[in-house]
Amino acid sequence: MRNINILDCTLRDGGYVNNWSFSDHTASNLIDSLIQAKIEFIELGYISEKSDKCRDTTMFSNVECIDNIITDYSANYLVMMNLGDFNIDNIEYNPNIFGIRLAFRKEDWRKALLEAEKIINKGFKVFVQPMVALSYTEEELLEVINEFNKLDIYAFYIVDSFGSMQNHDILRLASLVDNNLNSNVKLGLHAHNNLQLAFSNAITLVQTIENRDLIIDSSVLGMGRGAGNLNTELFANHLIRNCDKKYEIQPLLDIIDTSLNVIHKENYWGYSPAHYISAIYNCHPNYSTYLANKEDLTAKDMENIIKNIFEEKKHKFDKNYIERLYSQYMSQKYMDYNYELLNKVIQG
Repeated sequence: MRNINILDCTLRDGGYVNNWSFSDHTASNLIDSLIQAKIEFIELGYISEKSDKCRDTTMFSNVECIDNIITDYSANYLVMMNLGDFNIDNIEYNPNIFGIRLAFRKEDWRKALLEAEKIINKGFKVFVQPMVALSYTEEELLEVINEFNKLDIYAFYIVDSFGSMQNHDILRLASLVDNNLNSNVKLGLHAHNNLQLAFSNAITLVQTIENRDLIIDSSVLGMGRGAGNLNTELFANHLIRNCDKKYEIQPLLDIIDTSLNVIHKENYWGYSPAHYISAIYNCHPNYSTYLANKEDLTAKDMENIIKNIFEEKKHKFDKNYIERLYSQYMSQKYMDYNYELLNKVIQG
């Protein structure tokens, strides 16, 4: 019989909201509440050599830093690593870490294959996270799956990096992955909520895949970059009601009350027209964030700019590029305005 598990990523994906500035005390309390809620997997944060901090952060400079925030060693803890952000040769095995999630861009998947093997040889379980799943053709994704099938990976993910997926995308990708991935490997879903479809897409995956273990990513209160993620409390409740899961909701509500409400008031995440627009054009959400921070743009203006982003620029944020598009658009807009104004004067 298949298992459906939740992986809570509040401390990692939620870090995009507060720059991973969770105090050790807050992180520990959040972890303890997730354990009380019986969440199966808890992601503690990133490991990155770009960070020089080990305390009061969830962007860790090394794997040993996690020992500062965990008090219960019975849970399944994970950390994420973006390919290239940490030299795997420098990672020492830590028995308190269940696994490492390896995230990588499409053009780097062969490098990721080599790094995944190194991580496995270090003694960690590997969760494979190919970012922007919609950027792969079926042939390309099948090649990636076939190569990772040669390794002893723990999970392989469908990653909706930009919150652009709809139900039919989930059905298509889930079928492709499920029919070709080794049967013992768990299938994961990481959804963003730009189109308000994270919950629906997760349910679609659960209803579609019948004979494979699933791992669904979520965060408490949907905490995450831009439009946020699937809500842990919502999806846990769905699994209680429909899949006979035994989660406890009260500890999740405690997290909201004691830790997240104050952060949400200071740094909003959730639906916005800007992040809806970036999703429908399958663009990196930082483009919409950049434009939303301008005080002279309407939603229509933002769409007019984002829809003109070149295909090769969509998936990796380029600040200089979007600044140039913004400047060009505003110059043209004011020229058009002055032309219309002049016409009105001439016509009396």
